[in-house]
Amino acid sequence: MASRGGGKRSGGGGDGSGGGGGDDFNKHNESGVSILGCDGNRYVVDESTASYFYEIEALVEKDPEDTPEALEERQILAGNALEEAIGFEMALSMDARCSRIMEKLLKSCTDDDLVRYLGGVTKEPASFFTLCKSLFGSRVAEH
Repeated sequence: MASRGGGKRSGGGGDGSGGGGGDDFNKHNESGVSILGCDGNRYVVDESTASYFYEIEALVEKDPEDTPEALEERQILAGNALEEAIGFEMALSMDARCSRIMEKLLKSCTDDDLVRYLGGVTKEPASFFTLCKSLFGSRVAEH
């Protein structure tokens, strides 16, 4: 699953030490994509979590038919996917691709699922602020 990195952004500049510059914002390595939040923490979406949400993306790509059964099926799918995201809401919402999937899920979920998601992005005092300052997270926050 995704994890929230506790490491602070390294200081420095273009001295090749990994500090500063555009390379320090998003990092990709064997453990996944790491997004630097404005709070200095790194939010990581690991490869297995990303793969799961990419599969969900294929299922929610099209709008459901306007039948009660199709809408209920989408609502259940959204609820199940958001349940898998518990504890990783920030990383998923701030990731470039996963954030679009989160937007679609939040449009289709129940009120209880939405409240649970909001609990995850407001767990820490500055979490929602960090989400809103993120390029992709702010779009998720709009929903």
